Formats: sequence, structure tokens, C-alpha cells
Amino acid sequence: MGRFILAPLLALAMLGCGILIPAADDPAARAKADERDLCGTQDAATAPLHVEKVRPFYRTMPSKSGHDSRVAGAILYVTPEPGTTAVLLERKLRCRAAREVTAGTQAPDDPFSLPGGLPKISVEADDARLAITVSDDARGPELLDRARRYSRKFAETRPSVW
Repeated sequence: MGRFILAPLLALAMLGCGILIPAADDPAARAKADERDLCGTQDAATAPLHVEKVRPFYRTMPSKSGHDSRVAGAILYVTPEPGTTAVLLERKLRCRAAREVTAGTQAPDDPFSLPGGLPKISVEADDARLAITVSDDARGPELLDRARRYSRKFAETRPSVW
């Protein structure tokens, strides 16, 4: 008798979990979660970054002939403002991207957010610069193009350190 009651309860519990947990590939749900978790009361990164160089970010993917390298995004090398750490900049960029996606206000040359998508953003120290990697396996060439346009847009206003 207990088995007959337990099975429907377990099925309802599993169904409830599926309703409450957003799909992992839903950019809007991820953006709302990132905005809630990352932004708090701090402002997102809004000032233009001083991009020194943009390079393609490649990811190796399995193929019929073995493995192929494909453009999965871009690496932007930036000169940080004094006191800016990799952790702080990554948090601010992810917050900014989340806010832009939830508001639907992505600029056409912004590599940190995509219309209908939210790229992965990671920041690492690279000598005196920071290396920002933005990636999205399905839209890598688009991200690279956006990163190059972003870099050119602010080229005339940045100081050169090389």
C-alpha cells in the first residue's frame, strides 16, 4: 500500500522541481540569476575599457576527422584602472551583461552581451594587463567581430602602453 502512495508523491516532487528550476540554456533566466547574485547594490562596469589588443579565442571540438579548432569568442587585453582586480572586473562585467540582457539594451558593438544570449566571461591577470575572455560556442565569430568593433570604437581615447 505504501508503494502506491509514495510513487505519485515522488512523481509530483520531480515535476515540481522541473517547474521551479529554469532551463540551463535559457539566457533570460541566467541573466536574472546573475543580476540577482552579482549586482547587489554595486554598479556594473559602464566606463569604456582601454583595450590594447583583441585576439580570437579558439576551442578544440571533436569532428569527423579528429579535432578542429573553431573560433569560440575573443580575448580582450585591457589596461585596468588603478585598483581594479581580475575578480572585481569579472563581477562588474557579468553584472553589466546580465542587466543588458534583462533590459534588452545590448549595444551592437558590445562583446559582453549578445541579443538573446549571455556569453561566458572570465578575467585573468596577464602581466600588467587583464585578459578578458568572452565565449559562446555557437556565436564565437560574432563575439570576435563585436570585440574588434568595441576596440576600434574606443581606440582614439585610450592611452597606448606598448
